[in-house]
Amino acid sequence: FEMPSMKERELKNALRLEAVELLSLSPEDVDIDYQILHSGETIKGVFAAISSNILSQHISFLNKAKLIPLKVSALILHEVNMFYKKNFQKIKDKNCCLISNPKDRVINLAIFNKANLELLRDIYFVSPEEMEHETVETIKYYLGKNTGKRLDEIYMITGTIDADKLSKALEAECDAKIFMEQRSGWDVSHPNFSGQDLVNINLIKKSSVSLSARKAMLYCLNIAIIVLICIAGMQLYRLKTTYAKMNQVKYSFNPEDYKYARGLAAKKELLKNVK
Repeated sequence: FEMPSMKERELKNALRLEAVELLSLSPEDVDIDYQILHSGETIKGVFAAISSNILSQHISFLNKAKLIPLKVSALILHEVNMFYKKNFQKIKDKNCCLISNPKDRVINLAIFNKANLELLRDIYFVSPEEMEHETVETIKYYLGKNTGKRLDEIYMITGTIDADKLSKALEAECDAKIFMEQRSGWDVSHPNFSGQDLVNINLIKKSSVSLSARKAMLYCLNIAIIVLICIAGMQLYRLKTTYAKMNQVKYSFNPEDYKYARGLAAKKELLKNVK
């Protein structure tokens, strides 16, 4: 999104209204989250929206599977974050484009300007011709809007699309190096996968506890358990000490001494009577 500079509350309301128009739902039935990527005279950022009913269904399904959701986001944002983490060193000083085919009849397209996200679009298509046309026109739109900019590199992660045909169409429109790889999933164990996500959108942020918060809560819980164990140990030690003293008194008692003491008391009483 790109909007005039405004207060955060006004921005959130504006984005909610836009989500209402896109999803044709009432404001109460929409969950949104957003992230500001650039602010100045205008505010540029990313936002995601989902029907509250659909989101509840997803969470209910996870609960039945005994899974705790930490984050719910859009597939395209996941693709952008994975690409950003893996290729940051390559793209940090260049203008580049990511074209990803995560599933049938869908293209995820993102354009980065020195590792800053400038354009993001989902392209849903029916035919290869439509896919090719929409992809090329989106890139032409970006280059036309940003006069003087050019793409240095285009990264294509292909799935079911005709990558060679799309590559030729892109070469005809922009002078950029094109790198292609077949989709095989993101290897998150790769050493390049480090650092923070570029886009951190979480549609269950208001109702979920982050992983760092869960770790902090677990740490506090462990400390509390240790303190309780220490208190219980001290009380048990005191009980054992008291019991040992009671036994000591019990076994130090001598019946003969008791009889002797009673005899002395009787004699003392007798002497008092004689006086």
